[in-house]
Amino acid sequence: MNYVGWAIVALVGYTALPPLVSIATQEIPDTVAALVANGMLVVAALVITVYEGEQIVPYLTSDKAPYMYLAGVFLAVGILAYYRALASGPVSVVVPIFGLLIAMSSILGIAFLDEPLTARKATGIGFTLLAIYLTTVEKEDGKEVRERSDERRDARSSTQSGSNCTNISTSVGTVAQEPQVLTCLIRNPLPTVLLAARQQSLKGSKTS
Repeated sequence: MNYVGWAIVALVGYTALPPLVSIATQEIPDTVAALVANGMLVVAALVITVYEGEQIVPYLTSDKAPYMYLAGVFLAVGILAYYRALASGPVSVVVPIFGLLIAMSSILGIAFLDEPLTARKATGIGFTLLAIYLTTVEKEDGKEVRERSDERRDARSSTQSGSNCTNISTSVGTVAQEPQVLTCLIRNPLPTVLLAARQQSLKGSKTS
């Protein structure tokens, strides 16, 4: 398969990535999602490298190795930031901003790699910037993003702290006297806390 075919495969993969990450991070921390997803990438790359018989060690000290390491640093920063953005903002805004890499990479190629700047390329970069602006900049975007971020954070907090509420060892009548219960009251709806307390109380009654 030539480079066009691989580019199409990459397009399909990266098209599916943002919505999947956005859904996953409604409950899973973005750093955990990034670790698991990119851990799978590392395993896949290792399998393909071994399968194709490529050597690894000789390239670790080659003349171009510093560029490889620097690329790894930027990749790590970019991926972690991308997952954090997808976890807190709408896909329809985050992905177009991320798509600016098309224009930025073109500019870097022209500035540092002696690639020619033609009128067509300059026009394309201009339209790319305009498209990003039109799809991301709206009056209420900031408010919507903040609200969505707060909702996701509350959902994850509720999931993580829900297990703590099930460990309440007092009855409903004395539940407010326990410090850990106060935390549950803050992070979870009141019915959830009372239900957990009631279940624990009944459990204690059966045991006695």
